[in-house]
Amino acid sequence: MNSLVANTMPPKTVFDLVKSHISLPLNRDYAALKRVLRDWHRYSTQVPLHSKPTFPAELVIAITRTPPSSHSKDNRKKSNRDSTASRFVASTESSASPTARSRRWSLWNRRDAVPTSSGEGAAATAQGGERPLVYRKVVPLHVWTAVLPWEMQRGLSFSDLALPSSLAGGSVTPVAREGHEAQQKTDALKEEEEDLYGVVTPAGVVSGPPACAATRTSAQSPSVHRTLTSITPPVPAMLFLADVPSTKAHGIGFWSGAIRQPIDVLFIAPTLPTSVGPTSPSFQHLREQDGRAAVEDNLVSQQVLKKYFPLHEMHPPSAPAASSSVTFRLHSFSHLDPLPPSLHPSRLGTTEGRTTGLSFTAAPDAPYNSIKEAPRYILETPRHTLQPAVTAALLESRSLLGTKAGAVGNGGQGQDEDQDASIDLIVSLSDALRKDIFAKAQLCVEYVTLLEDAIAHYARELNMDRTAMDGAANPIEDGDASADNAQGDGSPGTNEKPIKVWLSEHESRWMTPEELRRASQATADVNDSKGNHGGDEGACDTDEHLYEAPRQWASEVPNRNESCAEEDVVASPVAANTISTVMPSSSSSSTAMSAAQAAAQAAGATPAQPDAVSAARSISLQSPMLRDETEGRPSYLAPSFVGRHESSTLQRSSVVLSADKLARYPKTHSHMPQLPPVDYELYDLCTRLGVGQQAILYHYHERILREWRAELQRRRSLHSSDRRGIGDVAEGVSASRAIDPADVQRMVALVRDRSLQLAPELVSLVEAVAAA
Repeated sequence: MNSLVANTMPPKTVFDLVKSHISLPLNRDYAALKRVLRDWHRYSTQVPLHSKPTFPAELVIAITRTPPSSHSKDNRKKSNRDSTASRFVASTESSASPTARSRRWSLWNRRDAVPTSSGEGAAATAQGGERPLVYRKVVPLHVWTAVLPWEMQRGLSFSDLALPSSLAGGSVTPVAREGHEAQQKTDALKEEEEDLYGVVTPAGVVSGPPACAATRTSAQSPSVHRTLTSITPPVPAMLFLADVPSTKAHGIGFWSGAIRQPIDVLFIAPTLPTSVGPTSPSFQHLREQDGRAAVEDNLVSQQVLKKYFPLHEMHPPSAPAASSSVTFRLHSFSHLDPLPPSLHPSRLGTTEGRTTGLSFTAAPDAPYNSIKEAPRYILETPRHTLQPAVTAALLESRSLLGTKAGAVGNGGQGQDEDQDASIDLIVSLSDALRKDIFAKAQLCVEYVTLLEDAIAHYARELNMDRTAMDGAANPIEDGDASADNAQGDGSPGTNEKPIKVWLSEHESRWMTPEELRRASQATADVNDSKGNHGGDEGACDTDEHLYEAPRQWASEVPNRNESCAEEDVVASPVAANTISTVMPSSSSSSTAMSAAQAAAQAAGATPAQPDAVSAARSISLQSPMLRDETEGRPSYLAPSFVGRHESSTLQRSSVVLSADKLARYPKTHSHMPQLPPVDYELYDLCTRLGVGQQAILYHYHERILREWRAELQRRRSLHSSDRRGIGDVAEGVSASRAIDPADVQRMVALVRDRSLQLAPELVSLVEAVAAA
């Protein structure tokens, strides 16, 4: 009994569920694809967030202050730079106003103006001033990851962002504790560190600490600056990772969805130091070499690096340990509020959705240098996590420096005191968190891509008129079969599949294996007769004038039948060789001529070829767009003859030409295509999971709108006819077009899901049908 319960329980990790799908034939079995989609939908809806694994990380707030004696107050008043501290303090003091709550703030106006706290401290020390104070406030994070499409689609909808019960009592994360102990052991011995590409810089001048280095800098060398660290209670968070192609095509944006509490949205960008950044071609080339080496060693796929880690900020778990020069800095931040019950997600873009004081959408509002440095890492934390922590760090650093803590409440004086404070916000990811993100990125490339290809394939197959194509092909096959079966001398049957035979570099024709064998045998007989009688030159000269006309006619055949050769088939050189063969005597000449005529008849008549195109047509369909346009259309290669169209040739051939049969070779369908019914379950699953949406919308969206408009009209006409007392007639007329009630309930539940943002036209149409 316990084993049965264990088998029915959903897996706790996505990797366990992927392992159960390895043996399913997605490309060959449509039921297997539906099973996979149902499993993922069950996992994303039934497995609670707190039962999924979390990983440690740190939000590091570094405040660098210079003592007042190192510079004058006049220089501080003349500073025109944008004060990060004043923005935080101002937004905290005026948090009661709606405009302040919805304000977005960016750390810097340009990405090259990133404040470097340790660099400023080193500069002040070099000028002979007092040692600056670096105060670090560490916010431990317990992070859930969202990289797969259904994780990105659902996010924190219908979930409470709170710490699990097993982690609620801790105050310091393991990553902070381990990093602090490791740094105390190594900092006394290391005053310089070498980065990944051989640029040696002093330890205090490094612009960004590596992963989990928030608590390691508390024991920095006292000759550079004084460092103090404080750690806050842990905070829950969810980390999203957007891929490069979607970021380039659609940008980065989040909306409230079905969240249950206000949240802060932190946009984090991977940045490189100036010495090894994108502006340095040599180091960019070295990074590309490292990526190629990892791909050649089969440690990572090339698509994983291009799609998710263009700066190589994440390394494969199997790769040798190497320090990364990439720092995850806070790019900008915003916040999201839960949607009111009266506001539907489809009306966010209307005036009703722009509620004063509430924010339902979030996007980065600061520029970035390139798509590689875009803020694709998005961290969601509970509301009022970032700004109060920064404000507390400013107050604590000011009190430690010896200034008056009460200066914050004095308006401009508090802001003037914070003009000299530089803030650097960094997110440090633990090794376990990096491994989980990298593994999920590999799943997106190696598993989700195949799943989307299978969805696109079946969506295309379910929107093709297969019955019409089969019905149009049967009469042609039956006609050819009756003509071929009339021959009892080994003529080719319909069970032999024709193959394309290239006669030259530019000429080809379709022949069955039997026709190819007969043509090859005729060519071999002609060559043997040439070899046996090649020495009789006198007879050749005497009969030369008998075959002048056939030679000339054979050379003119391609010109006379040029259009036929371009559309159907090109004349075989077998016929030309056999016709122009010179025979030594009249007896052997008549025998050879009969063999040549038979070979010419066998090679010259081409039967109809269903689902085939001519050589010229196949070359013109090399364009992918043309192939997509002609996909699913019936194609037939009409029967043709190459040579003298004499009555004896037509009578002895197996191909029968008639105007009636040629008229039945359709280029288009003679009626509206009879498509299979809409698979509403596939549409529902793909929309909820966020996978294969492009193919589903392309094939199903317009069909669903047409069917639901007809269903709405049918229900309204049925309702009006019931009032007039003729309900039975109306129901009998339109019963065949009625949508299944189960599909109606499925679509109603889909449009009422507050975690999805669907087209307003579809939502209003489905709601109207449900109310009719």
